[in-house]
Amino acid sequence: AGELSRVQADRMGVEVATVVEGPARMTVHAYGAVRYDERTEQVVVARVAGRITARHPAALHPGVMVAAGDPVVDLYSPEVFAAQGELAAAVKLGDARTIRALSDRFGRWNLGPVAQAILDGGEPVDTVTIRSPLAGRVILALPGEGDGTTTAKLPQVGQEVMADTALLRLVDPQALMLVIHVPEARAHFLREGLPVRLSSDDRGELPEIGARIAWVAPELNLEIRAREV
Repeated sequence: AGELSRVQADRMGVEVATVVEGPARMTVHAYGAVRYDERTEQVVVARVAGRITARHPAALHPGVMVAAGDPVVDLYSPEVFAAQGELAAAVKLGDARTIRALSDRFGRWNLGPVAQAILDGGEPVDTVTIRSPLAGRVILALPGEGDGTTTAKLPQVGQEVMADTALLRLVDPQALMLVIHVPEARAHFLREGLPVRLSSDDRGELPEIGARIAWVAPELNLEIRAREV
């Protein structure tokens, strides 16, 4: 309709600006929380069946740091006891082939020291210690995983376990990810690689942490009308 003079614009309380072509910059504010990176999760399993007779500190509560080789549970296992008897008999007979085959079996069970004790002249035992071949921090379940009944239990004394039953779930305590929930109306502006400025409730702005968007959920969380980023 024509240009306004400065006097007319001031009188009407109108602000004017020149329309230009170029990139637009938008800041999207969203909130979230830090959690362990599930890509580092590893599971410690019992390779043989049996009944748990004792728990060691690694299996007492979540949050414990476990080193490779730490004891997890003591397991009463007739299968392991019988295999030790077979190995002891093979040692007495000098049957090298059977000794090698049985030793390999104990290795697959992660019970090499048990076999070595028999080779050194020890007697078979019916209860063995299951040790963790992995290191990490014990967790129950990652956010949003499972129904909280099958994935959130530590081994219990008296529990019967089958071969390959999960005993512990471990994650790298130094590998973390920040998961934020972006409102539906703003989520479509976000792409992988976009820069992110971080702040926390207790420490304020965190300019020393350089961050970029690594992943945008393809689906919308219908309960909170937000997308996980």
